[in-house]
Amino acid sequence: MKLMDIAKSREEASAISECMSEIDGVQIPFCETLNSMNGLNYAQFLEAILRIAYFKKEHGDQSGNPDGFKNTLETMFDDADLDIKKKAKTDPIFQNMYELAHQNFFEENFDLLASIFSEKGMPKVDHLELSKADFVLLLKDAKCLIIPKPPPRDAAAAKGAPKEEEKKKEEQAPTRKFEEADVYAAIKPTCSFDEDQLNYVDFLEALVRVANAFPFTEEELADMVTFEHKLMYFI
Repeated sequence: MKLMDIAKSREEASAISECMSEIDGVQIPFCETLNSMNGLNYAQFLEAILRIAYFKKEHGDQSGNPDGFKNTLETMFDDADLDIKKKAKTDPIFQNMYELAHQNFFEENFDLLASIFSEKGMPKVDHLELSKADFVLLLKDAKCLIIPKPPPRDAAAAKGAPKEEEKKKEEQAPTRKFEEADVYAAIKPTCSFDEDQLNYVDFLEALVRVANAFPFTEEELADMVTFEHKLMYFI
């Protein structure tokens, strides 16, 4: 709904999803379907698109227009950024997400990831969302952040050594770090309808973005043959 600009807020998305309760085999929220991983099968997905288009037509400026349904359906797909290969050209993170999904990485780690998200997330209308602040706190609690320690002060510095010497020591200190600001910068493109909130899929994307931005050492990278190994560092 977000990618196709069908809904502009979580409240609007919730209202639109109500019409999908008429799909055979689906209950709202999506927790009682007979399909794997609580999802829609292909037939239900197509029916959902058609029902949403009809809802949009009846509640938009196409209401009463004989071609309103057709126009609304076409508008939903116009310029929709749905092609993962095209998205990967501007943001390789989507390619990582695509490959991880095909490797069943998210499915195999679903119990752990979903339990963490359910524990930390907060109810938003008919689903849970996790704030970016809580996501950062989660990484902090898991000791995934790297905050460089200041260089030790020697006796000369304690007695008032020139500031130039102290500054030189600070410049020579290790620069490897990954602090709260770095996490926020990494996950900035990720959000649900609220820029400060993550739904479950956003949560997974945020983990991927953090794994991509994390300053692993050369020794650590030597043991991380695939991107999956990088992600496993955080879970």
